[in-house]
Amino acid sequence: MPEDPFETGRLFTPRVDRYGQIPVRTNRYPVPIRLIDKRVRVILQASELAVYDQNVEVARHER
Repeated sequence: MPEDPFETGRLFTPRVDRYGQIPVRTNRYPVPIRLIDKRVRVILQASELAVYDQNVEVARHER
């Protein structure tokens, strides 16, 4: 068994639009408006997605 945890989700790097939302596949999810026009990192899991700015989680949503 590896010592480091294994990531099973898909990674996306969308840009936050002027409404404070990010597109992931066919849906749009809100994020803090301070991130408008920045790229964020999204980990898409089977039942939820997590949004990160740098290495800080800024949002988490159910799918």
